[in-house]
Formats: sequence, C-alpha cells, structure tokens
Amino acid sequence: MNERTRKAMLALVDLCMLATALFMLGYGAHLVAVTWHQVIAEFPGLSVGITYLPIPVGGLITVLFIVERLWCGEPPRTSIMYSDRPLDLE
Repeated sequence: MNERTRKAMLALVDLCMLATALFMLGYGAHLVAVTWHQVIAEFPGLSVGITYLPIPVGGLITVLFIVERLWCGEPPRTSIMYSDRPLDLE
C-alpha cells in the first residue's frame, strides 16, 4: 500500500472513530438525562441514569484520545506501545 492510500485510510479510521465516540457521548448523555429520575426496584437509592453514565464518559475519553492522536500524531516506533516484551520493573 502506498503512503497516500495509507494516510487516507488512517484519516477515514479516525473520522469513523470520532463519529462513534461523539454518538456515544451525545446519545449516552441523552439516555442518562431521560432515565435519571427512574429508580432500580432492587436498589431504590440508585438511579437508572447512573447505570448508563459509563456510556457518555467512555465516549468523552475516546474523543480525548482521538484528539490527542490527531494533535500529536502517532507514537514513535520506539514507544513502549509497540513492544512485545514485558517491562522490567526492577
């Protein structure tokens, strides 16, 4: 695959991931708002909205990682991210 095609594919992947994360953030926040005043029968003190809260939080964290990747670029090949061997902690 040539470099131009590779960059186009990476941009497409970033856009798809950003769209998915924004969908999770927007509709997850809406789901939390709609179900916030409903309670779980077994746990009367626990709102249903709280149980759905990880959806928009996960979307927000994913958006932050995508923005970081777009802003800073890919990590260098010497990064620990590309290492297959375990870290020596001592």
